[in-house]
Parts: sequence; C-alpha cells; structure tokens
Amino acid sequence: MCALYDGRGYMRLTWTVRPWRKSTQGEWSASVTTVLEGGSRDRFVAELMDFLSQGDHRGQD
Repeated sequence: MCALYDGRGYMRLTWTVRPWRKSTQGEWSASVTTVLEGGSRDRFVAELMDFLSQGDHRGQD
C-alpha cells in the first residue's frame, strides 16, 4: 500500500497485489487507487487497523 496526501484535503491510497514467488508463467500485479477526503481519513485508518489486527485465525477453535 502506498499513501499520498495531496495537500488539498485528499489522500490517495494505492493498493497493489502481486505474488510472493516468481512463476514460470510470468510475473503479474494488480493495483487499484482509492481517493479519500481528509475528513474521512481518520475513520478509514481506524477501520483498516481494526481489520488488519484480526490476523489469520485459520486452524484455531
């Protein structure tokens, strides 16, 4: 993820996904950019941190 603040009240978040390992079929990546208004930034960050802190709970009861 790359976050850039443009100084005009907007933040651009670019999310990029790519495989961890090289493939014999070639490399690839996918990106999407979202734009947030400055007022929504704090709420978004709080929700993102909550989501990311959930972790991977596979195999746990």
